[in-house]
Amino acid sequence: MNIQILGGTVESEPKPEVFSIGEDKKKGSFRLHDGKGWHTVILWEGLADKLPAPGQYVIVHGRTQTRSYEKQDGSKGYVTECVASTIETVGSAEPRPTREVPEDDLGF
Repeated sequence: MNIQILGGTVESEPKPEVFSIGEDKKKGSFRLHDGKGWHTVILWEGLADKLPAPGQYVIVHGRTQTRSYEKQDGSKGYVTECVASTIETVGSAEPRPTREVPEDDLGF
C-alpha cells in the first residue's frame, strides 16, 4: 500500500496551473519542510483550489510518486513527490517570508 502522511510548514509560494489534456485540469504544488527535509506536494482538481499560504502548518495525506524528466544537460533526473488526497491546515496562518527552497530536485 502506498500511503504518505506529511506534517510541516509550507515554505514556498504555491504554484497554481491549468492545462488541457482533453479537458481542463487544475494542478497546484508547493514545497513543505518537515524539520528534516523538503517535500514537493502536488494537488489536483478541488484540492488545487485550496492552496495553503507560506508559513501555514499543514498535514497532508497522499501517495508517493516518482517520475523522471530530462535535465538541461540531457541527462535523466528523478523527483519524488507526494500527490495529496487530503490537506488540512493546523492553527492560524502566520504569514512570513519564505525560506530559500532548494531547486536542484524540483523537476520543473
